[in-house]
Amino acid sequence: MKIAELAAQIKEKNPAAVGKLADKALERLLRIALVQVRSAVAEAEDNVQIEGLGRFAVRNVDKVVKGEKVPTRRVIYVAPKPKAAAEAEPAAE
Repeated sequence: MKIAELAAQIKEKNPAAVGKLADKALERLLRIALVQVRSAVAEAEDNVQIEGLGRFAVRNVDKVVKGEKVPTRRVIYVAPKPKAAAEAEPAAE
């Protein structure tokens, strides 16, 4: 998915959150946020938990290549468990 597509989906589904932010500014903001996530995962020695997004499980493992053990970094994305309908939307007061 391209950043422009993600920005368009966000603007369509939640226009109040975006407000009067220009398309290019929203794309720049998303790009900065994703770079921060990527940096956090790249520098992590253990799990990286991002609220609302999920968890990135980071492990250093040995992979066997041509009979030799080669240290490799493995990152697995674990999506958050869906909340129950009552928890997902706060009650109107």
